[in-house]
Amino acid sequence: MLLIASWADAWQDPVMRHAMFIHFPVVLSCGLALLALLAALAWGRWRRGLAIVCLVGYALLVVSAFLAENAGGDAHQAVEGSAGVAVEAMIVAHGEAGERVWWLSVCIALVLIVSLFGSRLWQQCWRWGFAVLSLCLVVYVGWVADLGGHLVYAEGVGMPQAAIERAIKIQRSAEQPSQEGQVKNASVAPDPRGVFFAKSVRPVLSKHCWKCHNTAEDDDPAGGLDLTSISGVLKGGAGGPVVLVGNPAQSKLVQVVRWEIADLHMPPKKPQLSKDDIEALATWVREGVVWQGE
Repeated sequence: MLLIASWADAWQDPVMRHAMFIHFPVVLSCGLALLALLAALAWGRWRRGLAIVCLVGYALLVVSAFLAENAGGDAHQAVEGSAGVAVEAMIVAHGEAGERVWWLSVCIALVLIVSLFGSRLWQQCWRWGFAVLSLCLVVYVGWVADLGGHLVYAEGVGMPQAAIERAIKIQRSAEQPSQEGQVKNASVAPDPRGVFFAKSVRPVLSKHCWKCHNTAEDDDPAGGLDLTSISGVLKGGAGGPVVLVGNPAQSKLVQVVRWEIADLHMPPKKPQLSKDDIEALATWVREGVVWQGE
């Protein structure tokens, strides 16, 4: 039951759903390239039998590539706004490249159908054309998959842990310099994001959140979430991360104070936060979750 629940939760996540679909066209294209080469070399009934298997395989490839491309569109919407301009352009390019996979598969399948008719020489030429195109498709699918892998593992798109690591880097860059650095750079202005946190965000957390989400007062804070430190905020609670750095719309911390999640309104049993307080939290997440002071 736990495994089924985990799969159900993953299916509800557009990013995870895309990850599930994307492996099918990658594996199918590689297997079909090998079958296409065998079909070009085979003779007699083996040749026609392999051609039919390839045709069925390409039908599955078209369907799986189409589903992966559509799931990718949903995943893009889920993370839209959480990355920079350059990364966003890469996401768009990846989506467009993924869309080409299924219709290129249709075209290659048509080449295979043509190879089933005509003279023996005609069929042989088209079968070798089919084999070459199948190999080219593998290279293309590999490039598309590599681009997607770069977005996930290098840029952290769709990965909460990667977003947390980016937030830690932002936090470190915003921390005040050492004692020696302060002497050398006494005229350097403080990070405005840290000033904003101290002035507009800390009072909101202190007044409305820290009573329940505070490990200093309770070894088991509400939801396992500690909001009294930057490490607690980035770690999240029992339900996972509560901030997606740069994307307040997809951050649970902002969603619950906006009352966008049914049966999970924060603060509980109290009036909703003011618009200014909600906007302060959203701005804080959007600008990097910078934490300043004690």
